[in-house]
Amino acid sequence: MAVISYKKLNDKLQESLAAGKVPEKNVREISAQLKAQSKRELKTAAIITGVIAVVFGGMLTGLIINTKDMQENMLWWIIGYLALMGFIFIAGYMMSIGIIKLEFNSAIKEGYPELYKECKV
Repeated sequence: MAVISYKKLNDKLQESLAAGKVPEKNVREISAQLKAQSKRELKTAAIITGVIAVVFGGMLTGLIINTKDMQENMLWWIIGYLALMGFIFIAGYMMSIGIIKLEFNSAIKEGYPELYKECKV
C-alpha cells in the first residue's frame, strides 16, 4: 500500500503567525528559511520531473515509432505527455513546499500585514 505524504506548516506556528504573536525578528528568520527551502525543493522537483520525463519520453518515443496508429495521433500524444509532466512537477512541488508557502503567506497577511511584502515566500 502506497502512502502519499505532504508537508504542512506547524498548526501552532500558523495560529501564532495569524494572531501576530511571533516577534517580527522571528518572522523574518522563518521567512528566510522557507525561501531557502523553497529554492532547494524547486531544484529537487525539477530534477525528479526531468528524470521521469526522460524515462517516460523514451518509452513513448519507442511506442510512437513502432505503432502506426500512434504516429497518426502523435500531436495528441505529445500534448498529453507534456500535460502529464506539468502535473507531476506541480504536484511534487506542492506536496514538498507549496502548501507550506500558501499557509505561511496567508498567516503573515493576516497577522503582519505591514511585513507581508517583505516576508512572503
